[in-house]
Formats: sequence, C-alpha cells, structure tokens
Amino acid sequence: MVGGSNNWLDLVRENKFKYEVAFSDLSSKEEFQVNYKRRLVEVMDSLGLMELEHLVQGLDKDEKCNFKEFSQEFYEKVLWELCGISNLSTLDNYYKSNRYARLLVNQKDPVNLIQTFYIMQEILDLDMDVSMRHIAMLGRVSALDMLVTLNMLEQTLYQDKDQDTRKDLIILGAQHCDQLFIENQFIWSLPVSHCVKLLEEIGFTSSEVGQLVMETRHELLGDMSQKIEEFDMNRETFVEVMKKRLYLLRKEGVKLGIANILGTYKFMFNWEEVVRAIDKAELGRNPCFVKFGFNNIIQVGIKNKTASTSTSRLFLVDYFAYNTLEVKKFNKMFTRIPHGKDVPLRIVVDSVMFLESLDFSKQQIERGFPIVFYSKKIIAEHIPSVEAVLGSDWMERENALCLLNYFIEVEQKFSFDLIYTGIVESYEEGLSEEFFKELPSVTQAQASTAQPKPLLASSQLSPLAGAKHRSFHTSSCLQNKEEEHKTRKIKLFHFQNPITRLKIFLKFLEVKQQWDPTLDQQQCLVGAKHAVAAITSMLEEGRWKEMRGLLSRKEFKRLQKEVETEWSDVMRQNVSLEVEEMEKVLITDITTQQIVHNKYCDIDVLVLGVKEQKVPLLMQVEVRLHREYTEGCLPDWVVTRFRIKNFDKRGQTEE
Repeated sequence: MVGGSNNWLDLVRENKFKYEVAFSDLSSKEEFQVNYKRRLVEVMDSLGLMELEHLVQGLDKDEKCNFKEFSQEFYEKVLWELCGISNLSTLDNYYKSNRYARLLVNQKDPVNLIQTFYIMQEILDLDMDVSMRHIAMLGRVSALDMLVTLNMLEQTLYQDKDQDTRKDLIILGAQHCDQLFIENQFIWSLPVSHCVKLLEEIGFTSSEVGQLVMETRHELLGDMSQKIEEFDMNRETFVEVMKKRLYLLRKEGVKLGIANILGTYKFMFNWEEVVRAIDKAELGRNPCFVKFGFNNIIQVGIKNKTASTSTSRLFLVDYFAYNTLEVKKFNKMFTRIPHGKDVPLRIVVDSVMFLESLDFSKQQIERGFPIVFYSKKIIAEHIPSVEAVLGSDWMERENALCLLNYFIEVEQKFSFDLIYTGIVESYEEGLSEEFFKELPSVTQAQASTAQPKPLLASSQLSPLAGAKHRSFHTSSCLQNKEEEHKTRKIKLFHFQNPITRLKIFLKFLEVKQQWDPTLDQQQCLVGAKHAVAAITSMLEEGRWKEMRGLLSRKEFKRLQKEVETEWSDVMRQNVSLEVEEMEKVLITDITTQQIVHNKYCDIDVLVLGVKEQKVPLLMQVEVRLHREYTEGCLPDWVVTRFRIKNFDKRGQTEE
C-alpha cells in the first residue's frame, strides 16, 4: 500500500515495535487510504459485489479519514446489507466461550471481510442469511486461512474419490467445519492435513476419518495436539498407544455403550478419565454405558436412568440420521416402548444387523423400529410363524416389521416380557469379540438404503412422481381435424399425502400458539400466488430491480444467473403466470428454527399452473417463504427459494 515491507519494518522500529500504533500511523497516510480504496474496489468487482461500492466513499483522498472508524462502520453496514444483521452484540458473544476466544479478535479488515463472505456463501454455499455461527466468523477468520484449510482437506480426505466428488463432499460437510476453520488458523504445529494422516495411522478407516473431520463439530486439532504433548511430542508412542485403545474399543466398545465413531474417538482421547470413572462406579464386569456430555463431562452407569440417556436411542437417532425436529417425534415414540431405556446397545445393533442380513430396507426398519428392542434370537424364532400366516412374500411389504412386532405382542398378550428376557440373556451371554467390528456405520446404512417405489405407476405421472405429491393430467383425444387449430383444454389433478397434510396442519397450529397467533394457511397460499404472479411477470419484462424486495439477496443472484445463462428467449417470453392460470396451490412443508433468541420460519409452497395456448404449457413453481420472528424484526415475508420445474416441456395430451 505504501511501498515495500521495509517501509513497514522501519515504521515498526520507529514506534518501538508497538504494532497497533505503527499501523495507526500507516493507515492515516493519504497514500495508504487511496491505494486501499482502489484495492477494495478491485476485490468487490472481481467477486461480483459492486453493490457495496457506495460504502468505500469514506476513503476519498480529499477527506481525512480514521481508518479504524471506517473499518468498523464498513463492517456494520456490510453485515446489515449482506446478512440482515443489525444487533452486533449477539455476534460478539457467540464465540465468547470458545477455546480460542482470546485469539478470535475481530479485525474488521474490509478486504478480508468481503473475501471471507464470498468464500462462505458462494464457494461453500452456506446460508449467510440465517446461520449465526457462520456470520459470527466474518472478521474473525482469515479468508486466506480458509482457503488453505479447504486445500488441505481436498488433498487428504476422500482420496478414493475423483476430484469433483471430493470437492462436493467437502462443500457438503463445510457447514459443520466452523471450529475446524478456527483451529487450523491458530494451530500451526498440527494442521488438519497432519491430523488426517495421524487418524489413518491409528487405524481409522477413510470413511471414519471423513466423518470425524467433516461431520462432527468438535475441537479435533486442539484435542490431538494436547494429547501429543502429553506423550512428550513422541509421535510413534502416541500412535502405538492409540492403536491399542482403538483395538480394545472395537472389541468391547458396545459393552460400554459406545454407539458411534465419535464416541470411540472421545473415549480414546479421554481414556484415563473414563477408566477412573468406571473404577469409581465399581461396575465390575457388568455391561454399562459411558456418555460424554458438554465439555466431555463423563457419565458412567450400569443402566440408563432416563430415555434421553439411552445409548440405544442415541444409536437409532444416528442410524436413521434424524434432524432436530425428527428427533423430537422419535423421542415420543421411544418413551412408549416398555423397558426401552434398559435395552443394551448390543441387542439393538445386533437386531439391526440381523434384519439387514435378511434384506429388510432401512425404511422398513425405521417404520417398525420397536422390533429391534427384541433380541436377534427372539426375532428369528417368530419369523417362520409369521411367514406361515402371511405367505412367503410378507417381507416385501413396507410395514413387514410392524406386522412381525404386532404378531409377537399378540402371542405374548401384550406383556412385553420377551424384551426383558432378551435384556437378561444379554447380561448372561457376554460379548462377541467380532461384534463391534461388524457394527454398521451410518454412512454405509444410508448408501444401502432402498429407494421407495412411486405410488402411481402411470405413464401420465408428472415430474412429481415418486415424491410426496403425485399429479397427472388428461385431455380429450377425440379432436378431429377440424378442431386441431383450436386451443386444447387440459385438466390437472393433484394428490397430497394425507399424513403430510396433517403434519403441516399441526405445525401451523404450533407456530400460531407459540410465535404468531395471526398466521393463517389460506393467507399464506394467497400471498404465494401473488408473489409467483409478480415475480414471473417481472422476469418476462426484465424488471430485475423491482424483484429485490421480493427475493432474498442470495436467491436474486442465483435466479438472475440462471435466467441469463440457461434460459432461451422463448422461455423468457412465456414465463409469466397469472393468478387465474394457477390450477393448484398447496403448502408442502413448514419448518421453524431458533438460534438463541433468533427465530425463523420457512414455508414451502408448490404452485401448479396451466397456460392455455395452442399447445398447453404446464408450469410447476416451488416457492419458499421466509420470515424472521426475532423480537424487533419487521413482520415481512421474503422469497428465499424460487424454482420453475417442467418449464421447457409442453403439455402432452393422451393419444
């Protein structure tokens, strides 16, 4: 900015190596401010963020500017314009309890700020309108360090995949890597690339390493560097000890209630503390559970006191890959299972493996999950009886395991004694040495999941076939030659799963009771119809500026890029869809999210329309309405997702 590095070193010496004072003197120079402004505008232009150009006017050479005040003002305005954040106190407190809080100083360098934002939103596809933990990283994490971390991950993880697949997997897991980005810029002695190599040397498989690094939010680099220090920085000794621990946990981990690879990792790196806790509990050779709470607080017991501490429940939640909302629903069903919280992890995993060996799909296991609380022996004994009653093809039914579970319960007159019998036998039989090695991973289970069959196997299905909603259209095939010039009419039928409708109704009821008493489904549908009509009309006429108030910034940029690069002129000229042309409008999903005091609601709407022309044009529009219910926010809805499906295909009539 003002010459070479020697100028900076001379300035530091003059200020007796007081770097803040030296930088203050440097940034107050007119030459620095002029050059910095030019560089900032260049970066904005290269990243496609020229809408922020008006924020750099404070660095005009004709005005004297305090660079520190300019940076603070620039930071506040950028967070407001790009992320919609006005209350900075929430961001300042977000990383207060972080292990590296003292080092996470918010530098607020404008160039680094917009570069980091671009990486997080455009490259990693993070939702910078909603995710507070990622927004809080702006200014605290270096853009250069983020790129270095991403390159390290790409060079070490998923090496059995091609380059494009590796990048896709890393981008997919980046939403969990906020702590990894923070650690990798401070721990130079053990960067993430070295950490991956260490985990592989210890004996973790490639998929397990990927899961530990990308899919779990914990202090991986900090834990490993601290543990190596305990071994006097002797790498060989550290690896050898960890290999032995991993071997023992793979063999006996289920006895201790270790249900997944993260539990194995935490046990290995807290070995002494866990062993002391087990000895203190005087468990002897009894099966027990070990649970790691917040800050690795260790809980040890012979059996689970409550359903929430059940390792079997934790395993099933992990196995079915449930999100937060699904976990709440699962917990309600889990508490209804007699003796469910007392069932050891071994029984559940052994039963899951047994059912998978019989070619039951993951969907079938999920639907009839109470069956896994019976031991494998009991399940195997009752299968022939069910087959004798229902026939040899009963296993192909979607509710096959529900039927098997019901058959057992009826035979036992709903006493559920066999569940407790399996628990007793598990304590008496001990553990199989090879059992934990055969424990199915969540990733493998998801990969082997059978695809559900479509409900309507018809050639007239729309592109929605196989999803939650089914639609088809019919039209007259008796038009004679004299009527071929007339516009053909078509009818559109659409069926929505009644269970989905019930779930949506209950969710609306929940939001009305807790957040917004005025929320109404019909008003949402009317609003969505008019929003689609307005946006499609503006698209056809090219009125982009008027769309800024309807679409979120991210969706506006995505849609503009799609229209300009992928749409033909014919598509642009026929995109408008009037309210009268919308045949069906329905809500497909409603979700809520609360992050500390910030509350968000998303409503997904499907619009099916028909443009009656000589050849009818079917249009399918997916819209997501978003509103922030945080106290003090305006009661405005914005469209964060706008997708037009089946747009370039003309309606086909039945022949």
